[in-house]
Amino acid sequence: LNSCDALAWARVMTGIPVTAAVTLLTWFATSRLTKRSERRKELLSKIDKLCGQVDDIHKLAYQYHTNESKDQGVESETHVRLQIFAADLKLANLLDMEQMTSLLIGLRRAITLRNFETSNFSPKRPNDRLLKGIDEACEKLKKSIDEFRHS
Repeated sequence: LNSCDALAWARVMTGIPVTAAVTLLTWFATSRLTKRSERRKELLSKIDKLCGQVDDIHKLAYQYHTNESKDQGVESETHVRLQIFAADLKLANLLDMEQMTSLLIGLRRAITLRNFETSNFSPKRPNDRLLKGIDEACEKLKKSIDEFRHS
């Protein structure tokens, strides 16, 4: 073995750990970015689902309160959708418990406080205070959820 051969082998042997380290670092960075992207997609999917549920509840509440007569089916469906939404919101774990509870109470009150389970049902008009309260509660809830889209 002459000195040129020994020098060539030394270069090859020192290159292997560097190549392995670069490969390992590249894999680690790619893996981490992929996982972060997947978590972000899951978060956006949760946000879209929750906002869609708020929209559905909003439509049902409007349908119930603007009908000419009390509709027990729409009333029941609204209650069920509110319960499902509350469970999904809790599972999403986007809002702290106090904020989530406050927003859900606000939404329930806006939708069911007046005109639900009363003997003197009366249809509401588009500029009615009850419908405006529903709009405000739904928008407040969607805004709170949607804030996580940009975080």
